[in-house]
Amino acid sequence: MARKNRMFSVASQDQAILWLWAAHNEVNKRLSGDATEDPVHPKIQFPDTTECAQCRRTDNTSHNDGNTEISWDRTEVLFFLRRIHAVPNISRLGVDDESALPATLDVLRAKRYVSNVFSDIDMRMGLLLYGFCICMLLAAVRLFLKRGYRKKMYIHDLLGKV
Repeated sequence: MARKNRMFSVASQDQAILWLWAAHNEVNKRLSGDATEDPVHPKIQFPDTTECAQCRRTDNTSHNDGNTEISWDRTEVLFFLRRIHAVPNISRLGVDDESALPATLDVLRAKRYVSNVFSDIDMRMGLLLYGFCICMLLAAVRLFLKRGYRKKMYIHDLLGKV
């Protein structure tokens, strides 16, 4: 299946997500109606229309064998998959080792604030002071150069009236 669906030509993370989703739906289609199928959780094409109505296009085609080929909006499917598998939506129920899961948003925010020595206000004030110093330096150089062109030194200015 990996060779047939060109798994080895996947080049980006988004393509990998969509490849795994398509492979999952292919397996679900193959196992649908099998004796091993769980009646509580039937093998359907994911996502269902109740979960993501925008993921399916309306131009689905029916085949002679009674199967309906679903036309997917892959962009919407990708947005849906990213949304449901986002960090806040991952259940931590029954996980003993928290390091196996990605950090929660609260932990990431706490790390960001603890690891920084300077707060955002300190950084803004530093940049403001830096900008002010640059402006003052440019003004001083401009005044110095302007003054130098205005008054030229002549030899009789150095010796005075002789």
